Amino acid sequence: NFILVLDRSQMKAIDAVVKMVDRDDLDHGPVTIIHGPPGTGKTTVVAEAIYQITKMFPDKRILVVGPSHAATDNICLSLGKYLGKEEIFRYGRVSKVTDEAVTKYMPAMDSKRLEVVMQRTKRLLGPALYF
Repeated sequence: NFILVLDRSQMKAIDAVVKMVDRDDLDHGPVTIIHGPPGTGKTTVVAEAIYQITKMFPDKRILVVGPSHAATDNICLSLGKYLGKEEIFRYGRVSKVTDEAVTKYMPAMDSKRLEVVMQRTKRLLGPALYF
């Protein structure tokens, strides 16, 4: 039930990601890395995989990180075509946003709310996260 026209390698990657989410033998969520040169469809694959996971496993939470603010913004915008505004949360500095349309996924936060989000993020990601 893919929402986009994909090539065989892209469909294979999406299928593998979705199958990992459905595994019971992991004591934590799976980690998937999508890597490749510019223009090879990474954003498309990530958006499609997330869309498929949210359809099949609506209670799952997904953390997406990118190598740059631009990459993260592109993923947000791609996901925004298929998921509601309330289903996407873009965390980062507004000054680093590369496309103004992304700010609708960045709820305004005072310093108290920001501290709560940072604490939860640190707890979820553990020592792998550095600010």
